Amino acid sequence: MVLGNVCCPLHSLSLTLRHFRPQSIPQESPRTMKHLHSAALITICFLTLCVGGKTSRDKTLRRTFKHVKKEIAGYSDIVKEIINLAVHGKAQNRSYDRLALFVDAIGNRVSGSRNLEMAIRYMYKELQKDGLENVALEPVKVPHWVRGEETAMMLEPRNQSIAVLGLGSSVGTPPEGTIECNHINKV
Repeated sequence: MVLGNVCCPLHSLSLTLRHFRPQSIPQESPRTMKHLHSAALITICFLTLCVGGKTSRDKTLRRTFKHVKKEIAGYSDIVKEIINLAVHGKAQNRSYDRLALFVDAIGNRVSGSRNLEMAIRYMYKELQKDGLENVALEPVKVPHWVRGEETAMMLEPRNQSIAVLGLGSSVGTPPEGTIECNHINKV
């Protein structure tokens, strides 16, 4: 199940720290040990500030929590309807099939793309078939990016093509033409 693979950031941090093994530190160097102890103390103080601290016992906070708890409890009928639809209703056992269609037939859904439009139309029709109320399409303006062809060429000391990958919203070649780069730090 996918949820079984999800890790919270603190769990990931604890795994990272548990498997961390410092390089061998010379025992005869008190200066190195002093720096190591200082770094450890600073890290512990920082983590204490991040994790610790007094929790506010303000009445406003308690009222807000009670309000949120009551609001969430108010959705229990809607939650039961959704679960009933997914388990016993028209949408029964269809989630995996829908996901498979998205991955296999529709593919990636970059904003403004034809695939995104197909995915939206597909879900709109499927949700209507499931008998859900208030299913609607609304016009939305989103930025649209089209992948062009990326090329890079070394001109000196000889002409040589270089493999490159253009990422989303990358800056293209200006109308003036190519750029000159004689060191990796200028890229």
